[in-house]
Amino acid sequence: MKITSDLLAKLVPGTSAAKRDRFLPFLNDACPRFEINTELRLAAFLATCIVESDHFKATEEYGKGKGRYYGKPDA
Repeated sequence: MKITSDLLAKLVPGTSAAKRDRFLPFLNDACPRFEINTELRLAAFLATCIVESDHFKATEEYGKGKGRYYGKPDA
């Protein structure tokens, strides 16, 4: 199974191609290494990646200092 930019565009509309393509090599590398080899596993993996990265907007948790939290960035 190969994750494509077109697939990510359907799952995360509004995300630029450059941002999607930035993550493709890492997502595709993870699949065989972690036995993400069925449609169900791929769906779960991508759903988790999309949610945890705030739709590919973040690579670290939001918040500041010790005891960082999940949520939106500080206003």
